[in-house]
Amino acid sequence: MVIKKSLDIIKNIKCFEEKENIRFTFNWIDGFSEIYVFKSEDDYKMENGYLCTAHEYKKRGGLVLPKTYGRFFYSFYPYRREDGEDVIFDSEDSLNKITHTCKINISYSIKEKTGRYKNYEVSFSSDNNVTSGVLKYSKGNFIYDFNFCLKKGQEAIRIIRTNIDEEIKIYISEEKSFLYNLKG
Repeated sequence: MVIKKSLDIIKNIKCFEEKENIRFTFNWIDGFSEIYVFKSEDDYKMENGYLCTAHEYKKRGGLVLPKTYGRFFYSFYPYRREDGEDVIFDSEDSLNKITHTCKINISYSIKEKTGRYKNYEVSFSSDNNVTSGVLKYSKGNFIYDFNFCLKKGQEAIRIIRTNIDEEIKIYISEEKSFLYNLKG
């Protein structure tokens, strides 16, 4: 694929999450019937390309791609074939790029049981897999890792024992907070 510099650039890119998809809208450039969209997990690399036609864009009210969870970098380039070669057009500008994160929702509930000690029964569930190291809790001045993987559609229950006067707080680890929503 050949890259040529151009003043014609795709801009005003907006991204909308839908139930199963994400929809991108942007200003289509006159004179081009196709664009290339690249999706990468690591900066704006030209990998995982998808060719979108003007007809498809108009028919669907934007570029519609399947929703994938995580943070992704998308870049959009006008495209055409010239002299038998695939050519995309780029500029020095970054208006043709957008980052989007589809977050994973994690639900939890807490049941408190009091006796000599307080026991908290914490129940978690999610519609997606959750890796170990994401969920944490604090008890007193200490922070603990729940240290388990949560499988899609399954419930995980953990018991936390505290002194009568102690409370707990459930949260997402700071380095993973961009990817998860916690709903209690």
